Amino acid sequence: MNISAAVIVKNEEKNLPRLLDSLKDKFVEIIVVDTGSTDKTIEIAKSYGCEVYEHKWNGFADARNFAISKCKGDWIWHFDADFELEEEEYEKFRKVFPLLNNGKNIKVISTYIKNFGKDGNVKSISTQAFLHRKSNDIFWTGNIHEVLNVKESYAIDLFINHYGYEDLKTQIEKAKRNLELIYKDLSIYPKDSKEYFIKLFYLFQTYAILGSFEKKYIEKGINKIVEVENLLDKNENKLNNFFSIYIFVYIADLFIKKEDFKKALFYVDKGLNKKDDFPDLLYMKGYIYENLKDYKNEKIFYLEFLKSVDYFEKNPIDEKNNTAMVIDKLVNIPTILDDKLPKILNEKDLDSIKKEWKKSKNRYFAYLLLKLYEKYLPQKLESLIKKVVKIHEFYLLFNFAARYYLEKENFFEALKYAKKSINLNKKDQTANEIAGISSYNLKNYLESVKYFKNLNIENIKKTDLLLFIDALKKVGFQKEAEKIEKKLKIF
Repeated sequence: MNISAAVIVKNEEKNLPRLLDSLKDKFVEIIVVDTGSTDKTIEIAKSYGCEVYEHKWNGFADARNFAISKCKGDWIWHFDADFELEEEEYEKFRKVFPLLNNGKNIKVISTYIKNFGKDGNVKSISTQAFLHRKSNDIFWTGNIHEVLNVKESYAIDLFINHYGYEDLKTQIEKAKRNLELIYKDLSIYPKDSKEYFIKLFYLFQTYAILGSFEKKYIEKGINKIVEVENLLDKNENKLNNFFSIYIFVYIADLFIKKEDFKKALFYVDKGLNKKDDFPDLLYMKGYIYENLKDYKNEKIFYLEFLKSVDYFEKNPIDEKNNTAMVIDKLVNIPTILDDKLPKILNEKDLDSIKKEWKKSKNRYFAYLLLKLYEKYLPQKLESLIKKVVKIHEFYLLFNFAARYYLEKENFFEALKYAKKSINLNKKDQTANEIAGISSYNLKNYLESVKYFKNLNIENIKKTDLLLFIDALKKVGFQKEAEKIEKKLKIF
């Protein structure tokens, strides 16, 4: 496969080794464009054998286009420094690529991005057209949220890991920086163009982020809604795509922040009129009804949201239209499963949840069934646990089983299921916590240390920290134990 990898970087010494480890031996070359690093980024890139070029910063599109100019491959795959291409996903790509390469009409390929949070689990799934043929007529445009100038991309079922979730302060600073660049881009494109509408979409996304902290951005966004509606009315066919649906998520979010839930519901329904199984809109409808204290509809739409997510996971590409889906509300699923739905579901719902699970094998409904058994049929819970974990390879179910056996002080079984979860995602914080505690109680202190080391130490409970410290001492890591003891005084 004659494919070049291209990466633009600045001060990425923490992230770059993970990316380059995942890219090595997969591409004819790795081109790294540095836009002003002051850390060890360039040194690290060179140590991996990358071709490194320094380039003055002039926006994202300019940097990516400069990278293209240095690539020799027939295709170019762009990566951010905080990405990771897992071996399994690459092997999927190797099998499908010859077919795509032979399809001369395919110029751009889009893939999915799994956005991981600090708890080690996927918070959202987005899509990005980062892979394209090398051609003089294919290039990037835009100072921020840059896009390729090709009208259509071919979506494939392939996932890239992204570890870019940042602290709140950095998110706000970046959103304010993005706002200025988005307005700059809006002044460039014709108002009836697809590119203009995409920038308008990102404007609403940024207003929704900043509106959580400063009310003036809520009003700024609301004042732009008329422009969005006029554009959609006049250019429905041209703008009929993902952006024309998802923009209603951000518009509704602005009204939610104003606590105008009826207006928010109006715009959610406008989006659902375009695509009635759009996951994030279904979630928002459930959230709006929750705030309106309409618990019947809250239940209906949270369950519909879980159905739509499960369908997406089983069918990530709409084969008919070759379109990809974006889900930003995965982050809310644990709260829906552990808190929201258990409060409004009752024993009468047990049969309907069971029927839905048996019919669709929806793993979220399997989890809800466990929660209902825990509350209403605790004597049958263990039997159900054993049944669902045989059917579903799913971290939430494995973690439920691990927690169940930990509370029973059956540390062997707790460790078994925690390991199953870790095999799916080695960074899962809940699974590593249970594995660390269980290993300690089984007197396997070295293994306990291994799992505790996978946890974000700032989030470890004091009781777990004490176990971690004792395990470190028992295996001879006295200095590490003393360091944590000093930190313990801070918490």
